[in-house]
Amino acid sequence: MQTPTSSPLVRGPVWSGLTALAVAAAWGWLGYGLHFSTANQQEWDDLDAGGRFAANFAVYWPYYLLTLAVAAVLIIALLPMLSWISPRKATVVLSPRWATMVVVVLGAMIGVIALFARSIPTRDYLLLAMPELSIYARQCLNIDACAVVPLMGAVVRLVSAWILQSKQQRGPTATT
Repeated sequence: MQTPTSSPLVRGPVWSGLTALAVAAAWGWLGYGLHFSTANQQEWDDLDAGGRFAANFAVYWPYYLLTLAVAAVLIIALLPMLSWISPRKATVVLSPRWATMVVVVLGAMIGVIALFARSIPTRDYLLLAMPELSIYARQCLNIDACAVVPLMGAVVRLVSAWILQSKQQRGPTATT
């Protein structure tokens, strides 16, 4: 029987952790752009109540709601890292099902962030009021695209762990 520390899935969470950190960096960069980019005060003043409500409803509120989802994904993806602190408790969070769920959720979150960041430059009223925001959205997309690299590493690690586990369950094969 393998101990949890000798399983290939124990070394695999590094890829998921890197992906989660890249996703969090992309989301944080977009949030920085939403809140701290230089605003054109004249354009903000020209927006009527409907335009400000549209900006809140279409951009800021979804950003805040998705921030909770990004935080949950970050916690789920970094949870296997705790196995390095306590290897005895690693059996649940290092199971192949858990690792598969983490990879799927991280891939979905990369897609959601890309869609959200791509939708921001389509809001003309917001770009007039915050001209630098399109730059932050593009940089968020670039960081999000970089998150795909460690995600592919996590997928390769997961597939190799599944193959190794299936070979161990079959046992040695007789050669003739």
